[in-house]
This record gives sequence, C-alpha cells and structure tokens, in this order.
Amino acid sequence: MGLMSALVCAALLLAYTRDTQGQSVAPIAGARPACAIASQQSVFNGVAYNHIVSVDNQCSHAVQCVVTTDVNPTPSTLVVSAGAHASTNTFLGSPSRMFVPVVRCESIRVR
Repeated sequence: MGLMSALVCAALLLAYTRDTQGQSVAPIAGARPACAIASQQSVFNGVAYNHIVSVDNQCSHAVQCVVTTDVNPTPSTLVVSAGAHASTNTFLGSPSRMFVPVVRCESIRVR
C-alpha cells in the first residue's frame, strides 16, 4: 500500500471514530448497564485539549461509575442519579485530542 493510500485510510478511520466536535462515536469500553450511556469529548481550549468523559444515566436507578483513560489511569468516580447527566475532566491541557476511556458502572441506592 502506498503512502497516499495509507493516509486516506487513516483519515477515513479518524472520520469514523470522531465527529467534527471531537466527540467519540465509537463504543466506549467497560461493563455498565445498557441504560448508562458513556461518551467522550476532546475540547480544544486554544492551546491544548481537555479530555472529558460523560455519563448519561437513562436508568430508573442511580449508578456509580469509575472512569479511567489511557492518558490518565487514575480513577475518577461519578455518581449519577436516575435520569441525570454527569461529566469529569480526566486530563487538562493535553497536546493530543486522542484518548481511550474505560467507563465501568454499577447500580447503587442513593440515600
């Protein structure tokens, strides 16, 4: 495969896995209820990218999620009430917009 073909393939793959806002359209790894929808976004702040992971809880119960990424393996915990949305900024000021999150969620009871 020539260099031009490789570049075209890479561009098509990038277009498939990212929309124009830097938000992932590829599935995010990690065990969680189907009603806990995880997403990722890279937000350019004028100098670098902030890596944001969000959970949209469409469940009828609260979930607790542990978020890690390949760039920042330190776990962040999100507690998301039923029908709510929460986000965490996993990395500030990355030179790259690319990151791979893992989001693991389980059902919990909130008192």
